[in-house]
Amino acid sequence: MSRKELVDQHGMPRYVSPAMKREVQQWIRSSQVITRLDYEVAQAAARSQIRKG
Repeated sequence: MSRKELVDQHGMPRYVSPAMKREVQQWIRSSQVITRLDYEVAQAAARSQIRKG
């Protein structure tokens, strides 16, 4: 099937920008291996160790 035949049969292709639903975005954030809280706790622990030394 040629491109012209395909366009004649189905119409021109429509291009849409991919949009992620809010649930998907929240799932991506919540499933990250290292969360912001994990990072902040580790930073606080490192700071307390440095101050003691």
